[in-house]
Amino acid sequence: MIIGIDFDNTIACHDESFRKVALNEGLSIDKGKKPKQVVKDFFLGKENGNLEWTRIQGKIYGSDISSAELFDGFLPFLKEANSLGHKLFVISHRTRFPAWGEEIDLHKAALQWLSEKGVLAPDSLSLENCFFEISLEKKIERIERENCSIFIDDLEQILEHSGFPDRTKQVLFGKKHSTLPTVMNWDEARKLLNNEQAALPPDPVKKNWVTLPYDQHLNCFRKLLQKKGKGELTAMKQVKRGGNNCVYKIEIGEDAILGKIYHRDTHDSRDRFGQEMAFVKYLASIRVKESPPLIAQDQSAGAACFDWIDGTNFDSGLPLCDDYWKQCFSFLKKIQAGKKTIEAQNLPSGSEAAFSFRAHFAFLQNRRDYWLSHSDNQTIPAEIRSFLSNDLDEQYKSLARELISHPDFNKELEQDEKIISPSDFGLHNAKLKEDGKLAFFDFEYGGWDDPAKTVADFFAQPRLPAPPEEFSTLLSTFSEILTSQVMKRLLKRLPLVERIIRLKWCYILLNDFHPVSSKRRILSGMRPNSKEQILSLMNGFVNTNPLLTNSL
Repeated sequence: MIIGIDFDNTIACHDESFRKVALNEGLSIDKGKKPKQVVKDFFLGKENGNLEWTRIQGKIYGSDISSAELFDGFLPFLKEANSLGHKLFVISHRTRFPAWGEEIDLHKAALQWLSEKGVLAPDSLSLENCFFEISLEKKIERIERENCSIFIDDLEQILEHSGFPDRTKQVLFGKKHSTLPTVMNWDEARKLLNNEQAALPPDPVKKNWVTLPYDQHLNCFRKLLQKKGKGELTAMKQVKRGGNNCVYKIEIGEDAILGKIYHRDTHDSRDRFGQEMAFVKYLASIRVKESPPLIAQDQSAGAACFDWIDGTNFDSGLPLCDDYWKQCFSFLKKIQAGKKTIEAQNLPSGSEAAFSFRAHFAFLQNRRDYWLSHSDNQTIPAEIRSFLSNDLDEQYKSLARELISHPDFNKELEQDEKIISPSDFGLHNAKLKEDGKLAFFDFEYGGWDDPAKTVADFFAQPRLPAPPEEFSTLLSTFSEILTSQVMKRLLKRLPLVERIIRLKWCYILLNDFHPVSSKRRILSGMRPNSKEQILSLMNGFVNTNPLLTNSL
């Protein structure tokens, strides 16, 4: 079997640390109550208590982790599992650094604790099988990716999550439950090791996370188009467009076709190919004519062919006019027409879609934590590193405090508050045709999303951002899509979401120095930004007036 196990409060028992906090606060812990829950309920019951609760968790799981103990019976469980040939993984949800409070690397702290407790050892559990994911969703993705037969966790929230893999057996640790299978301790969990019903699940469909090599592109497109009854390929030329993929203009006689090879990497789990295929098929189902139709696709190779668009890219310096922005808004409105169809319900969430302040902040925190842990990267110019550690981090900490203490920090959007978003949307992913109409393309991040994120990205993305004067027109478009009550809630959360998105774009600009992202840019033929360009854009993101202010 492949057995996945959570870390905090499943392997590591923090009861003593939470008892100390309870004692300091004068709290009593009734019989049968968990110390963590008593402390959590106390702080979350206070005004702005989530900020203090976040700080305390960071301290207990970080600098005070030495006070944690292994749950009784875990080492014998581990020894017996190994002797029976089972494969074990630790899969936990831990941000790299605490969202608030002392900045300590929580991943390193946990691994050091596991090593000191004798869990990380050649004959016990390998370092390669320990995963500390930065979000709940990433944790669930990892459980699926490692094809776990069983997953043991103390949180129902994980085991009952809609995305939890069907083929993995859920086991709740340390408490009873009306529907979930439970084990109260590790001695009881040993019965799982001889459970014949928990054999290996069927192998999942393996994703090919390797980009198709350059020397195979031509042959791939030739075979793909021949299967569709197209003629012999007569010419193929790479065109410089986009930042993630390799795009070609393919000629078959006098006909032109757009060919696309999608970037894949073992360290980047985003399925850009699958995301775009789902989105363009949805557009076809509602008969949208403003984007090129799909001709052919090859999932195993990560390749697709579309109708070629004859037109001019806006990156070439085309003068802009109000009509182009209005066409963008019209397209955004048009693609909401099928929101209640089966095809729409089958659409995935957009890349980095977020449906709460908590989720928006998690994506920002992940990017900030990555660069904080790589602050000594000498390939980043000194001026940019200085901006990151001073100006940008001051803005980040101010926003983190405001978000975490916000009463709606964990509140999720209702379904009627979500939209179908092209995500990386704007004139940078459009062409102007001879008839003056725009054609839109590149939907590899598209799917269900928060309209506040769509708005903020539309005005923030650095290639061709929409001018602030167009904000009121976009709001008018959304008022035709959403009810008045949904619009009120959108306008209420937009200022905070916009700040999150603008800071996130500051970290996205550093992708020129990221090992995976730089490979994508090499594949696409895209040139990196200069030091001066990056600093100018970062200053703009930090100092720009809020959209709602500009619209007054």
